[in-house]
Amino acid sequence: MGIQKRTVRCYADRTVDHTEETCKDLVRPVNVQLCDEVKCVTTDDKITVSQITTTTTTRRPTTTTNAPVEHIAPKVVSLEGPELLHESDNADYECIASGSPTPKISWTLRGKPIVSSRFHKLTTKNGGRLVILAAGKQDAGELRCQVENKAGVAWSMKILKVSGPPKATISPKYVEHEEGDQTVIKCDVEGTPEPRVQWTKDGYSFYGDNNRVVVHKRNIYFKRVIVGDTGKYRCNAYNNAGSSTDLMTLSVSRKEKKELPAEDCFDDNRKADCRQLQVLPNICNIPHYNKVCCATCNRNRQ
Repeated sequence: MGIQKRTVRCYADRTVDHTEETCKDLVRPVNVQLCDEVKCVTTDDKITVSQITTTTTTRRPTTTTNAPVEHIAPKVVSLEGPELLHESDNADYECIASGSPTPKISWTLRGKPIVSSRFHKLTTKNGGRLVILAAGKQDAGELRCQVENKAGVAWSMKILKVSGPPKATISPKYVEHEEGDQTVIKCDVEGTPEPRVQWTKDGYSFYGDNNRVVVHKRNIYFKRVIVGDTGKYRCNAYNNAGSSTDLMTLSVSRKEKKELPAEDCFDDNRKADCRQLQVLPNICNIPHYNKVCCATCNRNRQ
């Protein structure tokens, strides 16, 4: 029987390539050496290795060098969502951020962390979402989205307002004055958006005269009331959420004329011809003549 020759090729990665058909009877060496080519000759159980050119090497441990992580300061790319909320409605906000590492997003309302069960915070691919359920007046204020990573902090905010129907209130409901008094009728109004106010007197639109009576914003200013100012004044408030009204009554009476005591009441003909008052009695309604011609005016009243 001839001698069977088998060839083993050794590679730098220490992997011995045993071809199944040619080397199935070989015993794999315990110590692997680098070589150009090895011829393995076997007869029965004896294995010899001939024509060996060897170089003994020590395998170095494999190490992996990680590239340094680049830190990029966070930035709020956009904060989307409404600033005006309607009472009892829902609202949805999305905060889109950039930065490396990926920024952590947090939400605050009026400077405090949001913990109410009506607020749902969600994480998205590019940032975060906040959903407000059944908005109320207590949700008004500064809503802030804050993003943070190892490179810094950034934020963006919206000022939330919650719309609600107005409420108009006049106090007191009834006021009495004498002619010549100064007074103000005030209407306190609440509501969002800010309500518009219109006044009526006895069912008719009332604007004042911008002189003796001035309507300014929500109030009516009387520099001097007269009997003709008596009536029912109504404050009407409107906004896109509804309307409200309140009513008050102003009563103006004539001022009582005080007569001078008889001993102090006389006609001063040096200042006026009091005899004319006998044919012109209405002149006594003028304060000057009522005082100067006191005696004549008193007689005319009797």
